[in-house]
Amino acid sequence: MGHRLDGGCLEVGGLDRGGGLSRCPGGLCHAQCDDLYPFCLGLCLGTERMHMKTGILIIAHEPLASAFRSVVGHVFSEHLPGVLSLDIPADADVPTYLEKAKQMVDQLQERALSKVEAAPAGSVPPSVLVFTDAMGATPCNVAALLGREKHIRVVTGLNLPMIWRTVSYIGHPIEDLVQRAVTGGVQCIQEVDMHVDNPCHS
Repeated sequence: MGHRLDGGCLEVGGLDRGGGLSRCPGGLCHAQCDDLYPFCLGLCLGTERMHMKTGILIIAHEPLASAFRSVVGHVFSEHLPGVLSLDIPADADVPTYLEKAKQMVDQLQERALSKVEAAPAGSVPPSVLVFTDAMGATPCNVAALLGREKHIRVVTGLNLPMIWRTVSYIGHPIEDLVQRAVTGGVQCIQEVDMHVDNPCHS
């Protein structure tokens, strides 16, 4: 059994109103799914918009990247193959880890392409969203260098609500994912009110 998410800043696309995971029945156009199943996990197969999902690469100080990926699997195990992690040790050689990151981006893009019958000629590569933990640190520098050569976006300041929310909307365009990631991450940074009955449930 995966963890249940409830309330407030942990709003994610794959939750029904009671906090349990839900899926749309599939076969609907995406506009219909948005209207009828607003908490859909983005698994509306057979729609053009949902065919090519954004890959996610977590680049963070060791062991944070692999730990974040593991926790994604607690709730969204079905999406875990599309989430990769790269732990950066304290003595990391940037060129070496940049090459590893490139290989992971290639792997995510190849996986996305394998899910569609045929990519249109001249189309851009599938999107990859890279999360890093701290601006200016080595993982962020690796991601920034990666972004000069690959079709990716980079968001730093990673926290768990940020990545949960992103994975739950994984079928949406990358521009939407970036906005949801930043908004979700910021909204969940707050002091816990110890004067209410259930302080961690908003």
